[in-house]
Parts: sequence; C-alpha cells; structure tokens
Amino acid sequence: MHLANSPLRFAHLLSWALLAACAGDPPPPAPVRANGALAPTPDALLAMGSGAATPLLQALSRAYAAGHPSLPVRVEPSVGTRGGVAAATDGAVDLGLVGRGLRPAEATALELFPLALDAVVVAGAPDVERQGLTRTELRQLYAGERGSGLTLLLRDTEETANDALESAYPELRALRESGVASARFRVLDHDEAMAHALLTTPGGVGVFSFGAILSWRLPLRPLTLDGVRPSVDALASRRWPAVRRLGMVFRAERRARIAPFLAFVASAEGRSATRAAGYLPLPEAAQ
Repeated sequence: MHLANSPLRFAHLLSWALLAACAGDPPPPAPVRANGALAPTPDALLAMGSGAATPLLQALSRAYAAGHPSLPVRVEPSVGTRGGVAAATDGAVDLGLVGRGLRPAEATALELFPLALDAVVVAGAPDVERQGLTRTELRQLYAGERGSGLTLLLRDTEETANDALESAYPELRALRESGVASARFRVLDHDEAMAHALLTTPGGVGVFSFGAILSWRLPLRPLTLDGVRPSVDALASRRWPAVRRLGMVFRAERRARIAPFLAFVASAEGRSATRAAGYLPLPEAAQ
C-alpha cells in the first residue's frame, strides 16, 4: 500500500478503511479542521474507493504514467464506494472511486466524473464446471434450494453489485435479505474478501466485477445468465442485464490539479485502456 507521507493523511485514510470494514456501524465523527479539507499530496494524485473501479484505475494509471509527465496517479486499496466518497469529501484523496451516482447530500461537496460501465457477473470458483445459470436457477440458488452443487457467497448490503443484479432480477432482493438475516450464507464485506472466498470455496459462486476478473487475471469463471455471455461487447449492445456505472468524485478545488488525468481518461488512448481492462467507457466521459 502506498500511503501518503503525512501522518494526518495516513490517519484519515485508515479511518475510511475502517469505515468500509464496519458496514452497518455508525461512521466515526468527522475530523475537525479549520480549512475544511486536507491539503493535497504534492507528489501524486491519490485515488481510492469502489473495489469494482480499483482495477480500472490501476490500469488507467499505468497507461497514463507511460507517456504523461504530470503527477502520477496512486491507487490505494479498495475501501468501497462509501469510503471513497468520504475520503474525497475530506480531501484525504483527490479522486474517490464510486460504483453509483452521488446522493443529494454528497453532491453538495463533490463533483462526479462518469467513468465506465461494469458488467456485474455471477462468478464461479475455479472448480465450477457449469457454464451458466438461468433465471430460475439463479432464484433457486438465492432461495437456498439444494441440488445445484454450488455454494452461494453474498456481499454486504452496501455493495453496489447487489443493486445491479437485483435491478435485472428484482426477485433476488428479498431472497438475499432473508438469507443474510437467517445466516444461511456467508457474507463478504469487500471485493478482495469475495475474490479470496471464491478462489478457496469449492463450488463457490457470488457477485463480482467482470472487469476486475479480467484486469486482475483471476482464475474465476464468469457465468452466462440466460445464455448471455458477459463481455464488453455485451455491455455495448445492452445484452448484458446486470450493469453498474462507475465514476470518480472530487472536490471542486481539485479540478485543475486532476484535469490532465481526466483529459487522458476521456481521450481515445484512455478509452482504449478502459476497454482493454474489461470495462465499457461511458459516452459522457468523452465530453
């Protein structure tokens, strides 16, 4: 982890990591500062937040560093969308990574840069032999019915992948909530934990980012849903049903500082890097 040199900044980044790890607990009190926000790190742009956007920003930061003399982009480990919003609002990072739009209260302090579409998939462990699931099989899996030979792993209630999958299959929401309440399923609190659980649970399946599987070269199987195979082309043609919008949020006074990187992301080179990482660039990102 490349944390900024300032002990104060380290403390704030750690607080947002703890915030992300304590889903359901009340957030810690906001730090009191006379100027309202931390000063930016002088030697790099810091980005942190959504686990789905983290591998994309890692890919973009590498492509950006290859041919641009501006400040490098340093991507911190995932703390989730909520942690990214909090850290950007606080000024602990230049760019908060999000897997949803800004809520009204958040939009008073931050601006949103649309980044890409991410295909939310049901990923299978390396030993899962089946190629896909039908809608009926997916419902049966969430209902805890036996016989599939699969072990469902769930994400926490804050996870935006839940919203994406359940927008396509609304019947899954109540089943997921019931499964969490009854403790029938194991619940993972962040993307790295889900990746580890999928890699180590025989027959494990769970929601995950298609882009993260490609970018991190994980040996997981993205299952087809009702015969549709996840891909960037399936996102572009709107054939893939479970989709979330990724973005970057920042304080208005940081815009000039991050402008060269935003211009790169919106350029043909940046959009090509986004596609190569397994995500679909949003049209708004080119404006």
